[in-house]
Amino acid sequence: AEPRGWKGRAGLSAEARAAVARWVARHGDAGRVVAFGGPTLLEEVPPGPSTLLAWGGEALMQEAAARWLAEGRGAP
Repeated sequence: AEPRGWKGRAGLSAEARAAVARWVARHGDAGRVVAFGGPTLLEEVPPGPSTLLAWGGEALMQEAAARWLAEGRGAP
């Protein structure tokens, strides 16, 4: 969901939003969502699951998000 000039908009694609909505409809708050981007991405995630905003896709952020998921915490 990183901003790119050729995309025409920042944020999740229609396909990604639909996939997240289907997943949340199926699993509710039983799962977790990691958003690698700015806080406006959180507006595109349906309410329900615990959500971690990791800001960027750098290795450090990916490793921290993986630890959060592995530990099964509800909130960072």
